Amino acid sequence: MSTRVGGMFLLEPKSSLEEKVLLSFILSEFATEANIGLQQGGNARFQNLSHPEDSGKDAITFDITDDPLDINADCLFGGDGVAMYVGGERVDNGDSLAYRLLRLQNFFAKALSNNKVLKIILNVNFEREEEFNLVTIKVDEFQDEMIRLYEENSNWTPSLKIIIH
Repeated sequence: MSTRVGGMFLLEPKSSLEEKVLLSFILSEFATEANIGLQQGGNARFQNLSHPEDSGKDAITFDITDDPLDINADCLFGGDGVAMYVGGERVDNGDSLAYRLLRLQNFFAKALSNNKVLKIILNVNFEREEEFNLVTIKVDEFQDEMIRLYEENSNWTPSLKIIIH
């Protein structure tokens, strides 16, 4: 099963389209600096998985992927020490889970440092009807809290809806 990760950058009310477009370029830069794939807006699959309580808000939907060419986040969110292969070729770079989560934490921290972004809703490894845990995390605790959640899940990628602030 592929790991799908997506969500919403919740923005200050009444953000204009021009502001959202400019912000999306800034977020793309932050993702590139962290070596993370980021699809936004109409390019994101997540927009089809929104939950009713999230709709109607000023937001930019997004998907996080292993890289800009991929559609999944298997390598970013795979358990610690889990090697990923495609056609017999290893596709992950062998980074520890802690390091990958720190890259994500730094990306989210930069996103939240923009005064337009109020909070981030991140959905990890879920489909619409699937059960998931709801977790609220301060951005500077993202790495540690996620490692704890992986440990509770026997190193498997947990199914989560995370509110990051």
